[in-house]
Amino acid sequence: MARIKDASVAEVRAAADIVDVVSARTSLRRVSEAARRAGALGSKVCGAGGGGCLVAFAPPGRKEAVAAAMAAAGAVLLPVEPARRGVTLSAP
Repeated sequence: MARIKDASVAEVRAAADIVDVVSARTSLRRVSEAARRAGALGSKVCGAGGGGCLVAFAPPGRKEAVAAAMAAAGAVLLPVEPARRGVTLSAP
């Protein structure tokens, strides 16, 4: 009986993981579409396991509008700037 219960729990967890991935993709699609409507040139989903992060590319003068649209669509904004020289580490 315990094995049957464990198998059932595993199936429920697997189904929940699938729902989480679909939910994340739907959310990312909604945020991406909001960014495009606000003037973004495009966006890129990134992150391990199917995403979880979206980078939108906004032309000069549209950054604030794109960010506001993404936030209104449910995104948590992380301030980033492109680096010309790649990643560097420095001691504090």
